Amino acid sequence: MAFYIGRCYPRVEDCRSSFQRHIQVAKLSSGYRIAARLAKNNLFRLVWTTNFDGLMARALAETPVTPVEISRFQ
Repeated sequence: MAFYIGRCYPRVEDCRSSFQRHIQVAKLSSGYRIAARLAKNNLFRLVWTTNFDGLMARALAETPVTPVEISRFQ
């Protein structure tokens, strides 16, 4: 997939701004909300994801769990 994204957006700035527009309007699915509840209840402690949309962090913002995100786009 990265190959095609690179073809559509050869400049990193264009890629970032395009994805940011989509991410800003993204809504939390029930899966993210359920995962946040599971984390809140200590049923798991880590989430590793290839997602770069920040939705898991947004779901965790509704709980006392502190998200830590590492991204190459930061």
